[in-house]
Amino acid sequence: MNHLTTTIEYDDLPGGAAEAIAEIRDTFPGPVPDPIRLHAIAPRALEAYWHMSKAVYFSGNHFDREDKDIIASGVSASNGCSYCLEAHAGLVRMADRESGNGMAADDAGRIADVRRRRLFLWARATMRPDASEVRHPPFVAPQAAEVIGVALMFHYTNRLVNIFMPDSPIQLPPIPGLKRLVMWLARPQLRRLATREQPRPLPQSGLPSADFSWAERDAVIHSSFSAFDRVITQMGSVVASDRCRAVVLRALQAWRGTDGAHSTDWIEQQISALPPEDQAAGRLAMRCAIASREVTKHDIDQYQHDRPGDGSLVRLLMWSSFQATKRVGSWLWASADCPAP
Repeated sequence: MNHLTTTIEYDDLPGGAAEAIAEIRDTFPGPVPDPIRLHAIAPRALEAYWHMSKAVYFSGNHFDREDKDIIASGVSASNGCSYCLEAHAGLVRMADRESGNGMAADDAGRIADVRRRRLFLWARATMRPDASEVRHPPFVAPQAAEVIGVALMFHYTNRLVNIFMPDSPIQLPPIPGLKRLVMWLARPQLRRLATREQPRPLPQSGLPSADFSWAERDAVIHSSFSAFDRVITQMGSVVASDRCRAVVLRALQAWRGTDGAHSTDWIEQQISALPPEDQAAGRLAMRCAIASREVTKHDIDQYQHDRPGDGSLVRLLMWSSFQATKRVGSWLWASADCPAP
């Protein structure tokens, strides 16, 4: 895991997070996946993230797991997250080899099924609020919570993965044919993972947030995102000053994904009003939110100069990533002309 030195001791996690790890280990073959393991640095976030995953990815009412892996692949392609794209296109490949290969190559023309091609193209366009695919989505209003929920979970996860993970979930020596052999040997476990479901969780306690109006038709998803948001908001208040968070949030209100021109100079302009002691946090948070693949070790070192350790770093980037995710959710719902069922 890039940039991190913390060793996660699962036996030391508090009750709710320990229960989540037990379910995760039962769900996934092999070790706990790196994107989930990252959240164990913040146990409350791990517990809330797993509940959100079960609410939108591992259970649901309208879409099967192949559909959700197609959405995950499209979103990951839009964010340049090769780790998640390889993983989820690989799961699609278990049922439809040509479609999975097409997604891995970011080539929607190879997806034969028209409905699923439209899902991929919609997910691929979610960083462009004015795109035709976003304005005319391939789902009806009662399905929106499930589809948008899956897309947003991967917008959040992609940003963290781009910063902390390698480009591929399978790290092997560069021997010709070795990765293909390993994938062939792993096919039985991958098929199991590609179809594995979790019982649909109960709604979380607490007041649902108006920030997730796209999920109002589904109490489980609405409460799940709201609960995760409460955890993330509390973490953000610890690892960045009020003025730093206010600048980031104000900048994100002007952000329109890849439809806008938001360069390094634009980011520097946004944080220029901050005092020097807040600029490293502001710069890192902004780059994570808007251009996660451009985050550098220098950005991280500058932040950690005053806040050493992995805990503060991961919590800041979780906060920043989720603020960008909420912004994407706002335009996916506001832009969509969702037909009635």
